[in-house]
Amino acid sequence: MRFNGINTDLISIPTGIPQGSPLSPILYILYNSDLLDIPKEEKQLGLGYIDDILYGVQNKTAMGNARELKRLLDRSEQWRQRHGAQFEKSKYVLIHFTRNSAIKMEATVTIDGTRIQPSTEAKYLGVIFDQKLKFHTHVKRVIAKATKYALAIAGIAKSRWGPKFKYLRRLFTAVAAPRIDYVAIIWHRPKDTQTAPTTSQLRSFSAVQGRIMRAITGCFRTTALTAMEHETGLLSP
Repeated sequence: MRFNGINTDLISIPTGIPQGSPLSPILYILYNSDLLDIPKEEKQLGLGYIDDILYGVQNKTAMGNARELKRLLDRSEQWRQRHGAQFEKSKYVLIHFTRNSAIKMEATVTIDGTRIQPSTEAKYLGVIFDQKLKFHTHVKRVIAKATKYALAIAGIAKSRWGPKFKYLRRLFTAVAAPRIDYVAIIWHRPKDTQTAPTTSQLRSFSAVQGRIMRAITGCFRTTALTAMEHETGLLSP
């Protein structure tokens, strides 16, 4: 171990697996399997990725949701005690999904002395879910992130001393684009007319990608997006 410029002697670690080992996700699947099997009924949901666990239920009222979630969490507490695990209750998030504004959504869940108040938004695995599942907040967050990438690329794409075009293009496709369209299958659904209009999403992303393409190519600000897409070989959003 190296700390403050000093190297210690070798330290033997007889148990566990190395940090970042590819075995970790597989072992977590085995370890969490019983925890994810707690929801058994048809309108119950259990999801998990490593140590991020999600329970979902479907009822006609928020109070019904709260009662059912309470039962699931009580059973998860029993699992925790049997396995000697620790849950960070301060990170628990409760959200009631509905598009009916007449439904009261103040129902809370209390587990092991901790009361969980309902939230208007919840983030799970990098996606922000709002109560109406319109994903407005998530799209705004992605647009802000894309704008940050556009400014960063423009800062290094100088015509006199900046990198070559192929490297700037690779920077966008390898670094920026995957983070911009991360799990777009969740928040961008053109065939689902119940969600936010996808045309407004595409306009926002096209504007940001236009800034990036202008930085990469050095085109004028008035250059059409389609022309820059053809020149760069980049797909439109």
